[in-house]
Amino acid sequence: MFINSLSAIFNYTTLISIWEFSALLILIFCLIHISTPPQESYWQTQKDRNLYYLLFSCWKGDAALSTAFWPFFILANCAFFYIDYRAFDLSYTISSWRTVHVMLFFPLIWWIVSVWRCSTHCTFKIYASLARTLMVLFVFDFLIRLYISYFHAEIYFDCRLLGIEYGDC
Repeated sequence: MFINSLSAIFNYTTLISIWEFSALLILIFCLIHISTPPQESYWQTQKDRNLYYLLFSCWKGDAALSTAFWPFFILANCAFFYIDYRAFDLSYTISSWRTVHVMLFFPLIWWIVSVWRCSTHCTFKIYASLARTLMVLFVFDFLIRLYISYFHAEIYFDCRLLGIEYGDC
């Protein structure tokens, strides 16, 4: 998360400075920490028989926060790192890069709802606040990537190699 996108925004655009982004991070965390409900004193997870029940219990908010948060967080960050690597290696075009983002959009919606609902199922409130904050920052990273692909595609892509999609650069 923010491995390549944030450094590209800081170095090649004047959209936001590092100090403004730091202040935004602190503000987002404080607002989310204030709005996070207290942890439930007693909750019990059910043994999930297969992947479907696991995903459904995360969606309903019956799973532990770590079960809802970590798998998608790691998977999506690996996917972002891979598509950035392929873009910098000049083996992905802009449309391929955008296609992977579109494919991650609906799982991102599932992840937002699951983390938000499961955030009361952890040991400390700070864990719930951090998970919600990272989720919001992941959405922010997603939007930064869309901004880069539409307005600053030359940062990630060599536009001389894109004969058909030259209008995107």
